[in-house]
Amino acid sequence: MMIPMTLGLLVSSIVTGRLITATGKYRIYPIIGGVVVAVGLFMLSQIAVSWSYWFIAAGMAVVGLGVGCSMQNLTLIVQNSVPRAVLGTATSAQNYVRQIGGSLGISVFGAMFVSRLTNQIAGSAVLGASHLAAAGNGVNSLTPAILATLPPPVQGAIAAVYSAAMPPIFAWGIPVALVGSVLAYFIQQRPMEVASGAGQGE
Repeated sequence: MMIPMTLGLLVSSIVTGRLITATGKYRIYPIIGGVVVAVGLFMLSQIAVSWSYWFIAAGMAVVGLGVGCSMQNLTLIVQNSVPRAVLGTATSAQNYVRQIGGSLGISVFGAMFVSRLTNQIAGSAVLGASHLAAAGNGVNSLTPAILATLPPPVQGAIAAVYSAAMPPIFAWGIPVALVGSVLAYFIQQRPMEVASGAGQGE
């Protein structure tokens, strides 16, 4: 289901990489990327249980396009902004900070989602403790196979609580993406370095 996002990331990474190679300009792409991610998140924040998968796929593809404009290009920007002697250190530090940010983001937004999902389940008249007990450890352990064994009203109720709990999480990600775009505005455009080993005597 997430293939559209992966394809969007792949396409924008390749296209922006070629454009940077051709023009030597990279500053604009992280700025655009944050805005495009915000648009994709807005699309995903509108989804409902009755909506077609193809709209969700389109939203994920847009998010992937935005991420592709930023993710690899930020590594290039870091590498192009430091002296060659500390290139490895700068690249490692950038990857480390990215991992920390990813872990923090997953934790924060995951906690928000679990909190909303718990509240939605508590407010559902259909999802009684007996039905959730049939799923093993409750909603947290649901799989398609287990879901298929539950009564249709329970399946519909589970879809409804997920549909109510998930979209606002995407909406809360929009300001984060836009803040990233604003911060990218302050990136300094520098002349592109020549390939390693080339032109060192110049």
